[in-house]
Amino acid sequence: MIGLEGGLTFGSLTLNDVGGDTSVMFNSEELAIIKGVQSSNLASDSFVPVTI
Repeated sequence: MIGLEGGLTFGSLTLNDVGGDTSVMFNSEELAIIKGVQSSNLASDSFVPVTI
């Protein structure tokens, strides 16, 4: 599970494969790199809203 805060939703993200990793982007900003996971292995239920 990956937490999203500040009103971010799965639909607002862009997931890009970078080698064997996934880059998680919002607009043109890279928010995270998920090591060892291809974007095709991620779905909306991989992400959950959180409040910090």
